Amino acid sequence: SLAITTENDLTLQNVTLAGDFDITVPGTLTAQVITSEFGSIVIEAGDIDLAGAFAAYTVDLTAVRSVSVGVGRAGDDFLVDAGTDVTLGSVTTVGVETGYGGEGGDGISNIAINSGGTVRAGSLNALDNIFITADGDLFGVPSATARGEGGAVLVAGAGMNIDTNAALIESAEAGVDINITTRSGLEFGSLDAGDHIAIQSADFVLGDVA
Repeated sequence: SLAITTENDLTLQNVTLAGDFDITVPGTLTAQVITSEFGSIVIEAGDIDLAGAFAAYTVDLTAVRSVSVGVGRAGDDFLVDAGTDVTLGSVTTVGVETGYGGEGGDGISNIAINSGGTVRAGSLNALDNIFITADGDLFGVPSATARGEGGAVLVAGAGMNIDTNAALIESAEAGVDINITTRSGLEFGSLDAGDHIAIQSADFVLGDVA
């Protein structure tokens, strides 16, 4: 395991640990790929900028300001709490049970994002649930054509709950339900749920397939 507390910014290259990665940085944490092979990644910082974050169990990122992760994977939950913007390239959760010694997860594997600003998500794929709450808008990365271009691609094995200002979604697929609330407009390419889809929008709703 590795635990670091610093009074300044911290820049790291690639870090691979058997155990936990636990960092507190009042300034900016910048790193290439952080890997916890048998533990969790827990970071508190002013800003977080990671090329990659891979943990056997939980990835838990808390920032006073922004969080940016290029690629992420968590066996248990992938959690982001940012005072301003969140940018996630590709994030996946796969689900793990509690391991030897009581460590690990509960088999339920979610992606949960809380943002005081805008959320940009390329591809989010959760074994169970996706939760996105933002004061600003939800966007994605550019896609080739069609409705929802530039929107997020979201996949959840169980449910999906989105509460943002405006939302631009290329596609959203959930095994059970999709619930979307926007304080401005909603635009999507496709929404697909095993049980039901619920949309509440204070402005326009534009979509191709649901």
